[in-house]
Amino acid sequence: MKQNLATVTAINRDAVQTTRRQALADAEGISYLYFLSDALGPRLGKAFLTAYDQGALGKAAALIKASEVSTGEAKKHFNNPRPFLVQGNTIHLVPDDVVVKDNQPYTADGGSFPSGHTNTGYTDALLLAAMIPERYDALVARGARYGYSRIVLGVHYPLDVIGSRMVAERNVAHYLNDPHYRVLFNEARDQLRAALAKACGTSLAECAKSSVKDDPWRDPAMRDFSRFTMTYDLPQQKGPQPRLQVPEGAKCCWKMPCRICQRPSVGR
Repeated sequence: MKQNLATVTAINRDAVQTTRRQALADAEGISYLYFLSDALGPRLGKAFLTAYDQGALGKAAALIKASEVSTGEAKKHFNNPRPFLVQGNTIHLVPDDVVVKDNQPYTADGGSFPSGHTNTGYTDALLLAAMIPERYDALVARGARYGYSRIVLGVHYPLDVIGSRMVAERNVAHYLNDPHYRVLFNEARDQLRAALAKACGTSLAECAKSSVKDDPWRDPAMRDFSRFTMTYDLPQQKGPQPRLQVPEGAKCCWKMPCRICQRPSVGR
């Protein structure tokens, strides 16, 4: 637990201004899907914003936001104080000069574990990645970045973020294995892909292409970043390691990025 606090303190104190501002934007944009657009690349991201603002992604937007699960009861149960409330902490609360623009330190109430924002960000990113596998890796990395933002702001520990990622992954796997949910998901996906293809004026496969120079989410460093956020380099538990077991229903998640190779989809 000492390393848990030390890690959030280091990330929070060492964050540059652009990283802090991104974290503020992520925090205040929780009710919408705008934060995912940059992970779609320059062309597809612009098409996404256009279609989203026009209401052309209504089914997808509604389904994704309705799929988020509150972490409120879990926070009450664990009742773990946030990093900036721990006695003797050196967390720097970031003044909001981006969204509210009142220059008041961004803060948060309620318990620390698990992170509600991270749960929301990962759920949104994973479901959109399932709908747009052409940008699967980038969207998953964006989910990781959204969770990282909570640590940058000093309002969550790495374990809060890791726990919420696991919850989101479990929830999405549960959804995609539910035949009734799949009907809604397929309708939403098809509407979204058709609307994006129309906004792009070309196939999604073509629209999703980009260069590393113009698209930081294509940079190989993002893969390293995503891997880092799996553990945040926290020490492993000592003793015998249990045999790795794939959770029931998880197959649907690792199949998601392969679907584009299996059959044509709307908007391709």
